[in-house]
Amino acid sequence: MITRHDPTCVLTAEEAAAPEHREALIARFGEKAYRLWCDARHPQRLLAPTSIGTATDAEGCRISIALGMYGEIVAQTDFDAEGCPSAKIAAAAAAHWAMGRTLDEVAAMDEAAVVATLGDFPQEARRHARLAGKAVRAAAARWQARAN
Repeated sequence: MITRHDPTCVLTAEEAAAPEHREALIARFGEKAYRLWCDARHPQRLLAPTSIGTATDAEGCRISIALGMYGEIVAQTDFDAEGCPSAKIAAAAAAHWAMGRTLDEVAAMDEAAVVATLGDFPQEARRHARLAGKAVRAAAARWQARAN
């Protein structure tokens, strides 16, 4: 399990792409998860999100998911995560999964949707998948509350 003292906890996606970290991260999270995180290092920032949901845990990890709605469809997403690589990977996966979904679908997002997007995820890192799902549901709930 990665701890706060693990040097990979503070890596940015750009640093994770460096050869000295690549192999260890792929071995831990899988090629698909690694690629999703590295591809997220050049996101087009969502400048005027319709709604933002944030979830934090007792370990100090924080995931924020921003949704750009077009009617009842998620047209754009963005994310931010503080914590170890699994938090950042889960946030990237949750934002990726939400794209093009209906508001009802994102309101019901759970850990399984994040894991399915990644293809697999270490059991000890699943708390971040749950946290990412919680952030997406919070963003959906905030949008639903404003729309009503």
